[in-house]
Amino acid sequence: MPISIRSSSVIANAESNCEHCRVRQSMQQKYLKEAHELYDEFFHIVQLPLLTEEVRGPQKLKEFSKMLVEPFKPGA
Repeated sequence: MPISIRSSSVIANAESNCEHCRVRQSMQQKYLKEAHELYDEFFHIVQLPLLTEEVRGPQKLKEFSKMLVEPFKPGA
């Protein structure tokens, strides 16, 4: 059963001072809820913060990979 998920259109910055990010996060809650309802039993869904820069180089990659293993805690 092929599954296609557009993960690039989901933003999960729950705690942000950026008005644009807060509005997008609010709009995307519907999609996050839907993803969990449909795919939680099949996939481990990881929520990550919207980053302000590209993940480039060993140090940034190490920091990013840590977020894939440890749960993202908004505002932490």
